[in-house]
Amino acid sequence: MKTENKLFLLIIILSFSATDNNDSSIICPTDPVKAKVGQNVTLDFHLEPPRDVTDDTVEWKFNGKQYVVLYKQKDESEVDKARLFKGRVTFNKTALHKGILTVNISSVNSFYDGNYTCSVGHGPGSKSCTVRLIVENPDNGSSLDSTNKQQTCPVTPGKFNETPSVEAELGKDIILPCYPKFNISMEDDMVEWSKGGAGICTFEKVRNKTYEGKYKDRLSFDFGKIKTGNASIKLSRVEKSDEGEYCCCIIRDKEINCTSVTLDIYSFWKTTGGYFTIGAIIGAIVGAVVGFLIWWKCRPQDSKADETVIPLNTTGASDEDAKPTTSNNPAGQQTKPRRTPKKSQKPKKRRP
Repeated sequence: MKTENKLFLLIIILSFSATDNNDSSIICPTDPVKAKVGQNVTLDFHLEPPRDVTDDTVEWKFNGKQYVVLYKQKDESEVDKARLFKGRVTFNKTALHKGILTVNISSVNSFYDGNYTCSVGHGPGSKSCTVRLIVENPDNGSSLDSTNKQQTCPVTPGKFNETPSVEAELGKDIILPCYPKFNISMEDDMVEWSKGGAGICTFEKVRNKTYEGKYKDRLSFDFGKIKTGNASIKLSRVEKSDEGEYCCCIIRDKEINCTSVTLDIYSFWKTTGGYFTIGAIIGAIVGAVVGFLIWWKCRPQDSKADETVIPLNTTGASDEDAKPTTSNNPAGQQTKPRRTPKKSQKPKKRRP
């Protein structure tokens, strides 16, 4: 009888334990978690009631696709972790036996803005919870498409050929240089570009690229130049709002190396050359107008307009020639009119 009671009591205890495991839920913040560019973020996940999950599979995903952390077989899998999170995400494995599933992300930018889901187990009995992370502009808390010029780039000294600043004419194209001193490969590394802490593009593997916001149709990246150590990007049709600090980061496993470059935009009309060209154009127009006026004033008069048509008389001489003239006559005497000689006529032949 006592043996049966002990067996019954053991069954009840095991059933309660199983019920506790099945009833545990993942708890996470219901309100969005907000962070500013460059800050470290803690995403709090935990089981309620607490239970040990060291023997379970626990995964954290970003926007339902990329692995932030994958814990399986009592260890963290670095192979499955997305490159965006390599070197930037940590979690405490020893806290799993208490049901604490918190993860930490360092130095966030707009690429990390999105939904984070933590799941325990697989299949029908799995539990999950999703939290929204909002990454805000450090100066005003607004959207990250801004002209913020604060230095938010974690520059790695000595790892890049430095190009502190470049200039571009408004509306023209410009190359933003990024030349690491170490070898890079699209198979092993990810290139991440950001501006003022706001992510604008990433390049991973071959032909796998992502553009953000207003840069979507204006950025280009030459994968073929990666082998020569060139991670530069081309920005087309630059706008005034493109001015500011850009950050180029090479992400490899847990190592992140970054360099910064500042883009200055100038307008053609505000440069010395622009003013010189404007002056030359205005001077040419004024010179042309003055030259035309001088020509118009000094142009030769039409001599035909002053000529008087003098009719000829029947003798073939003009009436002016037939009039007597007193010129060259000191005595004032009238001279005989000058006659025009008649044409000689051939004598008529007489008939024999």
